[in-house]
Amino acid sequence: MPLLRAESEDHPRSAWLHYRLAWALDGLGRPDSALAHARAAWDLDPTRERYLSELMKALAMLGRGDEVLALAGFVRGGGAARYYAASAGDGASLEYLLRTASADDDSAAADACCWLSVLASGDRAADSSIALLRRCVSLEPGDPFYRCMLVERLADAGRTDEAVLNLEVLRRERRRDPAYWQAAAAVAGALGDDLLRTWALRRCWQSRQTAAASRELAWGLYSGARRALSRGDSGLAEQWLTEAGRLGGDSAVTASCESLLVLMGEFESRAAGW
Repeated sequence: MPLLRAESEDHPRSAWLHYRLAWALDGLGRPDSALAHARAAWDLDPTRERYLSELMKALAMLGRGDEVLALAGFVRGGGAARYYAASAGDGASLEYLLRTASADDDSAAADACCWLSVLASGDRAADSSIALLRRCVSLEPGDPFYRCMLVERLADAGRTDEAVLNLEVLRRERRRDPAYWQAAAAVAGALGDDLLRTWALRRCWQSRQTAAASRELAWGLYSGARRALSRGDSGLAEQWLTEAGRLGGDSAVTASCESLLVLMGEFESRAAGW
């Protein structure tokens, strides 16, 4: 990050450097800092749609949907920019995705189905989201990204058999990127295996130390610790709570861990006194 900042200051007219800095800051969960760089990148080169999508992402993360919607008219293709426009309520972008999902171009159709699956996320739309991701995988079977997304959706919906089968396909292909570890963690969670889930979340965090990965690991450790405590394994619970608190990815999980550790300490003190 310091290197990117220094290069951006040395080359203030470089749209690429501004974009890279915005992308990194968004990944760290700092859209307020990313916004100026994302805007600068697009202002310097408005022909690059990835710059526009990063600007829309920062605005969306900040909850500024009206500003995202105001940029919808500049979107020309598919991808993330089209998704952000549709999620902000742009009807033309939603129609574009629906139309492209049935296109002859497998790559474009898979991309559109993927973004539609994200728009359809939620308990009530689980079947629709899974069907769209199955289509992504059938259109682009060699793209692990779509299969990883499908595994997560299947695991979240409790369809563990199909999730395990798809995860095994990724394992045989020796996929070991953050998306794979996230998918593996989702399957482990659905199977109730806290040890495996925690291990997979650690591997995800180690390969991509972003704010989101840190937050997900911290909450995974916290929820696993609570279940360990309910089984009477206070040693493992204390270990995981301490690890989660040190991650510092989320003030809420840090406070929850500290509170539970205090309660455990008080209980042990009283038990020792008995």
